[in-house]
Amino acid sequence: MSIPFTVVIPCYRSESCLKKTVDELFGTIDMHPDFRMHVILVNDCSPDGTFKVIRRLCRDYPGRVTGIDLRRNAGQAQAKMAALSLIGRGITVFMDDDGQHDPSVIPSLIRKIRSGSDLVYAQFPETEETLFRRAGSRAADLLMTFLDRKPRNLKISSFFAISEQALTALKSYRCRWPFIGGWLMMNGYRACGIPAAHRKRSAGSSGYTLRKLVRRTMEVTILFRIPLRAGAPAPWEIRRIITEDGTPETSPSDPS
Repeated sequence: MSIPFTVVIPCYRSESCLKKTVDELFGTIDMHPDFRMHVILVNDCSPDGTFKVIRRLCRDYPGRVTGIDLRRNAGQAQAKMAALSLIGRGITVFMDDDGQHDPSVIPSLIRKIRSGSDLVYAQFPETEETLFRRAGSRAADLLMTFLDRKPRNLKISSFFAISEQALTALKSYRCRWPFIGGWLMMNGYRACGIPAAHRKRSAGSSGYTLRKLVRRTMEVTILFRIPLRAGAPAPWEIRRIITEDGTPETSPSDPS
């Protein structure tokens, strides 16, 4: 019996590295005949040719890749949320577009979910991030342990998996500054981590600044708790959805 799961990858300025990331992902997972993977690539209104690469990947992997094009830049967290309505059954894995996340870790994330966890993070003991970025992450980690019911030894990363039950609940979460892990932990979902190596970035460099780190710390400790007011539109808007399985390109006005 195959194990279905979906991989969601927010994409921004990844024209030069996205194809390599996705090709490696399929090459790795296709070595596991018990896994059945679908990939959702979310173009966060990238100013380069990222969406053209997404189109080509949809053609290269017909029926296995879906592309989402956001009308305006919404940020990585909202790009993840934009994909949720397109995910059906099974486990969901979130990872980055720049090659720093090793796809060979995914089977371990999935097995940990199947053993009873709702939220499993890939934890990086030695990262390729700058000292400045690591210091900001450490400060945010301490605050999350105190405020968000985060297990003390759990390290948060953008490479993680959630259970089908957690995904169903998450689809009702509407916030201007979402933090998927924080919301799930705050609502009692079981979280843990597994060790993983953190690779060098395939292309580009981190865009984090002190201002962005402070803002992100606020988001993952306080702001993610504030729901959108009733009737407010989602902070993201899908311009179009593409696939190569015979379904025509669609342009929803607001799928939320």
